[in-house]
Amino acid sequence: MTSEDFGRIWDNAISGALKKASDASGLRPSVITTQLHNKYEEFNKAHKNGGNMVDPHKPLDRHKVASCLTHAVIELHPFDVSKIMETDPIKRFRKRTVNYSAGLYSGLSVMVDMIKADAKKNNNGFRQQAFSIDLKYPTPTDENQNYIDYLIKALVRAHINKEKNITLLAHIYFFIEKYHEDAVKKELLESTNVT
Repeated sequence: MTSEDFGRIWDNAISGALKKASDASGLRPSVITTQLHNKYEEFNKAHKNGGNMVDPHKPLDRHKVASCLTHAVIELHPFDVSKIMETDPIKRFRKRTVNYSAGLYSGLSVMVDMIKADAKKNNNGFRQQAFSIDLKYPTPTDENQNYIDYLIKALVRAHINKEKNITLLAHIYFFIEKYHEDAVKKELLESTNVT
């Protein structure tokens, strides 16, 4: 990905995702665009050269781009969580996992940005509109947890176990995209069938 393309993604998606993680945790990030771009390229190259691509010269799809970016943010740790002294368990979780949520939000934001750009290019008004609203997520089996927290915990476990599976996370992003699109279609159909 060129520096110009990465700069556009930074402006359209990543900076907002870092702000969202910052607002949720009360911490401030310290990451530079160039550092993140370089780390993203490391994951991109490793994924392509790791035998996971049919054609390593072909660009990654949006889900793999989002996955590489997620792992790049997590590895860079843009938020310093070393001095957190929080007694409330929910606030402590938000602060301790802020780098993982920043990675996840960055990946989701980039995926949505790429969907909207593709929809605009292909004159797909439904997808443009469907992905201009907040994403809809499945409900976890544990009703005391939300889907984003569930994914953040999974990313934490994967990082601790040194399991950075680009393809698996890309499939999760694909699932989220399809789930959201189907949920929006269902809501649209239900709203038109109201008598």
